[in-house]
Amino acid sequence: MSGKWMSVIEVAQEAGLSEITAKRYANQFGEYLDYRIFGRFKKYSTETVRIMTQISSLDQEGLSITEISEKLKNDIKINESKGTNKHYQTNIPLVVLVNLLELLVKALNQIASALDQLVAQEAELATLREEVKQLRQRLEQTEETYHHKTVYTGSLSEKYKCTQSWWKRLFKQ
Repeated sequence: MSGKWMSVIEVAQEAGLSEITAKRYANQFGEYLDYRIFGRFKKYSTETVRIMTQISSLDQEGLSITEISEKLKNDIKINESKGTNKHYQTNIPLVVLVNLLELLVKALNQIASALDQLVAQEAELATLREEVKQLRQRLEQTEETYHHKTVYTGSLSEKYKCTQSWWKRLFKQ
């Protein structure tokens, strides 16, 4: 296998296939194709051109997908030590990874700070709920006391009710 990696369009051109047919073969028989992922793109080895040509000829003979897969299993030796012949390669510079890790650490620190604030606010909320509870109890006690005083003073005024006001009574004598 050479060091050249091609897109599915380039493989299609080399194999003499349409782009749509090459993409269909890549989806159906991807396990038999040698490719690497460069960023967001799949690139295929030059060996893929030979395999795509073989798939095309088997397809033109009228073989089903299952039959083509069986033929490919027999013809292509899959690297069993790795379990697959696919290689993933990323060309991300180390500086970018370091920057991403620094951003991740910063974000995690912000999350930790937010969680600490949340815990503090929950404790403050519990304290405020307790204060509200105590204020309600004091309000109920105050209302009961006021009610008793009102009833008591009301009963006294009824008991000693006079028909004339105090100043009329005072100046009449």
